[in-house]
Amino acid sequence: MSTRAVYTFANFEAYNFKDQHVCVHQEGHPEGAAIYFDNMIYFADLSEPSDPDLLNQFVFIIERIGLKAIPQTNRLDAGDLEWGYTLTYVKPITIDVTVHRIKNGTETQHWSGTLMQFLKDHL
Repeated sequence: MSTRAVYTFANFEAYNFKDQHVCVHQEGHPEGAAIYFDNMIYFADLSEPSDPDLLNQFVFIIERIGLKAIPQTNRLDAGDLEWGYTLTYVKPITIDVTVHRIKNGTETQHWSGTLMQFLKDHL
């Protein structure tokens, strides 16, 4: 399914607290994103010690299934986006997710909560 989405990783120390954006051109609906996030966490947990660099784990997952995670300078640079996900690191160990529906370059909030709640609701 060709559902384009942008994924933003915000407030992560690994990126000097600067937002990092990547666009993926398939499976961008919430259920697809939940699968990506679940696998991202799985591979991060396999690292010894557990790898806090979730963006690299996310890109690894996307490339492992034969897709591309395309870096974006600005969140909405890619055209035809339908979904936007922001993963925000909140100390000490919580990651919040905000989901936006995107239409014609305008974002409307669709869902918000922790990453664990997102996985519970969408897997």
